[in-house]
Amino acid sequence: MINQLTQAGTHIDQVRELMFGPQLREYNQRLQQLESTIVQLVDGTQKHFNEIQESFAGELQTAMSSVDKKIRALDLKTSEERAELRQRVEQLEEKLTTRFDTLEADFTAFQAESRKHLEAMNDRLTSAVQEAVGAANERIQGYHLKNSWLKTLAMTDCHDKGKLA
Repeated sequence: MINQLTQAGTHIDQVRELMFGPQLREYNQRLQQLESTIVQLVDGTQKHFNEIQESFAGELQTAMSSVDKKIRALDLKTSEERAELRQRVEQLEEKLTTRFDTLEADFTAFQAESRKHLEAMNDRLTSAVQEAVGAANERIQGYHLKNSWLKTLAMTDCHDKGKLA
């Protein structure tokens, strides 16, 4: 029975082959061509994708390298500018310190000169006031002496007049 089934299956295959054989072979051939075309397209697409990826990777690497160089150049320029600014600040600080020291010395000298000038003026004024006070005292003493002499003279005159009368 199994043998009969196997023979019947073989007969069906033979009938199928006779009826549909050329069409099936054509469909199988077309299917293989389509599969081959699809494999070629997939391989071509993969190859093209890999080429694009490599191209982009190369361009990206070039761009990154360029950006890195620009960043380094900017960093170097910034460092140089910072150093230049520090140097300018230090120079300005030195100039200001020198000017401040000069102003302080000038002010101290001006104070000393002003003090000497004021002391000299005070001495002259004190001397002039003392001379004026001395002169005034001499006048006052002279006036007192004159007054006392005149009183004495007047008394003597009165006394002499009283003798004459």
